[in-house]
Amino acid sequence: MRCFASAAEVKIAIEGMMCDGCSGRIEKVLKGMETVKSVKVDLEGKSATVELAKGDAASAEAKTAASALVDTINSLGFEAKLAH
Repeated sequence: MRCFASAAEVKIAIEGMMCDGCSGRIEKVLKGMETVKSVKVDLEGKSATVELAKGDAASAEAKTAASALVDTINSLGFEAKLAH
């Protein structure tokens, strides 16, 4: 559920997280991205919920940002994909 109509929320499925260190690393890196407003990584649920700084979920900007999030997580050695 979104708090602001202008914010987009992206859910990402992540495989390969083994501990709090893994989830913390992902969270730290994503929080450092300028397109990200907030991040919640769920180790047990193998996912991350990311609120983008601007745009709505259907915008091209949000889709580009979501793709960049997945690529960033994959570059850290995990297997990420957008959750449906």
